[in-house]
Amino acid sequence: MYLKLINSNFRKAVKDYQIYIITLVISSALFFAFVSLSSPYNTIIADGSRYSNELFRETINLTVGLVSLIFFVLVNYVNNHMLKRRSKEFSLYMLLGMEQRKIAFSYFIETFEIGIAAIFIGTILGILLSGGLTSIVLVSTGGKMDYKVGFYPDTFLKTFLFFIFVFVFTGMFNTRKLAKTKLLELLNAEKVSEGQSQRKNIYMIGTVISILSFAIAAVMLKKYLSVERDYMSNVPAAINNRYQTVIGATLVCGIFSGCYAASYIIRIIRDKSTKYKYKKLNVVFINNLYARSTSNAKVIASATIAIAVSILGFVIAPVLADISEEFLDYRMPYDLMINNSYRYIDLQEDIPYIDYSFVRDILAEYGIEESEVCQQESYFVWGKNFKNADMRDSKWDMPRLAISLSDYNQMRQMANLPTIDLNDNEFALQVSNEIDKVNMEAQIKSAESEIILDDKRKLVLSAKPVYNDAVGTFLYNFGNSSSFIFADSVCENLKIANTCYYANTSKAIPINDCTEIEKQIKKQFRANYPELYDKYETKYKTDKDYQDFINPIRFMTQEINSVKINSVCIRLLGVYIGVIFFVICLSVLALQQLSDAENSKKQYWVMYKLGIEEKEIYSLIKKQISIFFSIPCVLAMIGAGIGVYVFLLRFGHKVEAYIGTEDFILNIFLAVIMLLIIFISYFWGTVKAYHHSIETVFKNNFRKQI
Repeated sequence: MYLKLINSNFRKAVKDYQIYIITLVISSALFFAFVSLSSPYNTIIADGSRYSNELFRETINLTVGLVSLIFFVLVNYVNNHMLKRRSKEFSLYMLLGMEQRKIAFSYFIETFEIGIAAIFIGTILGILLSGGLTSIVLVSTGGKMDYKVGFYPDTFLKTFLFFIFVFVFTGMFNTRKLAKTKLLELLNAEKVSEGQSQRKNIYMIGTVISILSFAIAAVMLKKYLSVERDYMSNVPAAINNRYQTVIGATLVCGIFSGCYAASYIIRIIRDKSTKYKYKKLNVVFINNLYARSTSNAKVIASATIAIAVSILGFVIAPVLADISEEFLDYRMPYDLMINNSYRYIDLQEDIPYIDYSFVRDILAEYGIEESEVCQQESYFVWGKNFKNADMRDSKWDMPRLAISLSDYNQMRQMANLPTIDLNDNEFALQVSNEIDKVNMEAQIKSAESEIILDDKRKLVLSAKPVYNDAVGTFLYNFGNSSSFIFADSVCENLKIANTCYYANTSKAIPINDCTEIEKQIKKQFRANYPELYDKYETKYKTDKDYQDFINPIRFMTQEINSVKINSVCIRLLGVYIGVIFFVICLSVLALQQLSDAENSKKQYWVMYKLGIEEKEIYSLIKKQISIFFSIPCVLAMIGAGIGVYVFLLRFGHKVEAYIGTEDFILNIFLAVIMLLIIFISYFWGTVKAYHHSIETVFKNNFRKQI
């Protein structure tokens, strides 16, 4: 008997919860497809000598796992929703003598069956989708487009185990809740809203908090706009993070309190605007709007924030991926780069003239020959420029250094760039390509057209004063994005600041050898210059920012691996986060509306009997659904717009330098189109399901049902 009842309820639930099932199918398909990329049975890397499988698999596994925790929220919300909607049915079972424990267990089996059926369908779709994702990764890592459908047993097992755990965990919790619920509570459950209306004071407090939150966010945003004037180069990451955290937190607080404030505003409109209220069905519409907004403010606010995260995932993820790929060409023009820094040296005379000839011997042990080499030395322009850690105002208080013309031209030749000419009494600047070259030239000509050195020698600005070609970033001092270029005769009289090393090799350095080569280089440097470590390592190694005297050491193959793999991960995970958050939020909003449909049937029946046409009632329903779907999305778009604006304040120079405004706008356009398609699909699905739910209202036998 119980089995027959469970199967009957299962078939009924499949019809009633199609949106939930579709969301589970989409979510499980995406979960399977993305997790399949981490399967050892899936060949995702085209060139194993240049790319590492481990980095890619670890990133995919970790991020997909963390993001997928939101499924607990969806399943728990739906279980609570179903429990509330079927409370009268469960109370009837209890009145007929069925044990409450068995009712709870049968309810668990029903929801579990629905979930497993959806996951099974989603897994089949995921197998098809995984072939497309695998092809994308293959192309991104130097391979050819090769779509193939593959079944991965470990991925299949991970998908089912994960979702079974979600269903069992939430199911056991709700089963226990149902088993302990009293009969009277079940009978009255449908009368209790998903949230509770609050007192007038609560809404007024919410309004005040919302206004204060948005005001603080505006003030912090204004300060953030001007903060870069305090720094010669890019604003430090810590400062950026501080402002962005405060702005983000105040916006979240403003959205939550604003949703409660919106209820108060609707109440004022309802009470004051009599002309609007009594026009056609507006009195019903505004009363329904007020009732739903007061009871579901928390759901709307949560959906708003989640949808904003979804939009940012769609928009910002591909931009970050493009920036990292394009920046690689400027940051890493050589096969091997070794940075040297004096940041943790107290005395200027302790800065060594470094001989990197030992690097050639280490590379030779691995069968690698240097084809081009440059030991690039940087110099202090003035003696007062040197400051040790105790003398600096902050860790960013580092001067602009100078580089000799011969070293600079050697670097340009190694990067396949033409050499430059410079007279003995002239100087020029190499600047980061992220800096606006035209503005930089104008500023230099007006403020730094000549330099007087400590020996009274005067240098004038070259006819071509600024270069921003891709010669790497190690020639810039820490916290700087530009360096002077002086003639060799000038540099002979300057004090050395650091010595960096660049090399091109006859063949690519295998990625599996890079880590070991780096260890040997650091070990040999320590052996060659033990006095640095004896004198300063013990003193500064507890500093949270401490780094070795030669650090970082970068290999072209490692950098390509890291950047390419990370950019692929960022693109894919941006889509995953965007789709998952968006469909789950829309699913929750849809179920919320369908729950209201069940509770409002009597209201629509009364309206129909009073002579209001079926068409007008459907129009009212469509307007209500439109409002409740649109409010979170519109608020989320505003929040995401602020997020994108803050992102541009921090990374706008990178967007302009590496992507361009047109491509950035194209990314936003594609994201909006994709989200719009998903939104329209869920909106119309909800409207149709709502109509189907209340169509019995217009039949003659509905009065018997109520």
